[in-house]
Amino acid sequence: MFLINTYLVLTFFVNLVYSLASDSSNSWHLVETFTKHWLANWTQETELKYGSILLESNISSQCYNSIRQYMTKLKSFDPNAVQSKLHTFSLLVRLSVKIFNHFLVFDSSGKIPSGLLQGSWTDLGAFDECLALPSSQYCLVYSKIPLIWSRKYEGFFHPSNQQLYNHDSNPTFHRLISQYGHYFLQMNITTGICLPLGCSVDELRLLLISGLSSHNSGLQFDVDSCQTHSYPVPWKKHEIIAASILLGVVIANIIGSFTSSVPILRFFDVPSNLDKVLSSPQHTPFPCLGGIKSLTMIYLICGHVVWGLLFNSFDNLFALPSTLVNPLGLSVLLGPDTVETFFLVNGLEMMTLVAFGGPFWHHLQSAASISSTCASTWLNHLFLISHYFNSPENWNTCLLADWYLEVDFIYVILFIFFITPFLGNKTFKPILNSTLIILVGTLITAIITIVYDVQTSWLPTNFVSNQFAKYLVYIHSKPWAHLSPYFFGVIQAFAMNSDKPKINKVRTLKTLNDNNVTIT
Repeated sequence: MFLINTYLVLTFFVNLVYSLASDSSNSWHLVETFTKHWLANWTQETELKYGSILLESNISSQCYNSIRQYMTKLKSFDPNAVQSKLHTFSLLVRLSVKIFNHFLVFDSSGKIPSGLLQGSWTDLGAFDECLALPSSQYCLVYSKIPLIWSRKYEGFFHPSNQQLYNHDSNPTFHRLISQYGHYFLQMNITTGICLPLGCSVDELRLLLISGLSSHNSGLQFDVDSCQTHSYPVPWKKHEIIAASILLGVVIANIIGSFTSSVPILRFFDVPSNLDKVLSSPQHTPFPCLGGIKSLTMIYLICGHVVWGLLFNSFDNLFALPSTLVNPLGLSVLLGPDTVETFFLVNGLEMMTLVAFGGPFWHHLQSAASISSTCASTWLNHLFLISHYFNSPENWNTCLLADWYLEVDFIYVILFIFFITPFLGNKTFKPILNSTLIILVGTLITAIITIVYDVQTSWLPTNFVSNQFAKYLVYIHSKPWAHLSPYFFGVIQAFAMNSDKPKINKVRTLKTLNDNNVTIT
């Protein structure tokens, strides 16, 4: 039966290919002729509408010549030019490539996003196909409606006042704008387009604004992120430094894995380190802390990923409010707030590893992150101080996630002073110190919130604004805002263990030193 079915399928495809081949000559000739005339007419209409802009705009001769040459190739049905513009027959062209391999025509430019009235904001076109052409560049075009922020907080759950839309218009359009018009305060319509190489971003922006201003669309346009073929780029000083550090770590791991004659290289013994990292501690006072910390971090990362990547990839963003009111949506909203749970577990863990049984790990750990793009702030990030020199107008950071390392590092330093009374077996004083630190952190946060008029928490459904920037700079990335959960964790460690702690001075100092190595 299998052989019979296979024979029938093969027979069907052979007959299909034969019938296509017998009629393909005339069919593809008609397609090619129609496409050629369509391109010629489209090019002629475009030149009549926008040709004067090329002459009147203040652009370089290189940009002017590249556009004129591009239009000429379109008129002559040049495959390389057609590849970056034609989209009407992209499917037919793909079939022709498979059957005849006659010419390559791919649509690499985007258009107005399909489903825009349902909340689809992007049409990125075909990035790879555009950059495969030697004379093209891929650019992102942003268009937005210049709306004014009329309220302190704007967000998905804050529809605009319908009185703002009481102008005469189509009832359906009026209803749509009154419900979802406030989305345009945050979102841009993004289109990826393929353009001739030779024009700079500023020149393309000038041509785009000049060409579209005559339509009185009410939109503002901008060109950004133009990319071309990869050419050799000279190394910069900060890139050389970063590459040298990375190369040094790799070499140290290779040498440390095969020799133990140099004591410092023992820390780079890959097999030994892997065995320690993958091993489980045998005796821990609270075995659940590791799992809680891991689950919290996963939850935290998932929440940030959703809110960081959600908006531009949503096919129906207008459905977002109704999506977030279900249990799954509400759980995503709480994702960024779990960072406080992480600090609480850190405080509890620091206290238990020093006082109630020793470290959870029995080896040194080290972690670092090096960015090759932080040309101006890499030194501040290296010393974990970058977030202390930012402002709402200039965040002055390239690694936004570094704020957590900076805050946790400060907490380790505070913990050293906190743990000092333990060396004299004084239990009440550390609890009192923790309580005072919690009150100080709460007081500082409250004062900053009132004086600088800062929002009190992370509000994922609100649009990015100056209020949000002030919250990130003055509250979220600073240590005083997270003192409470961290030192509540320290106090909780005492509540979970009624035995009097037995402090080993040597073990305490070693553990604190190990954790300083870990954090830095």
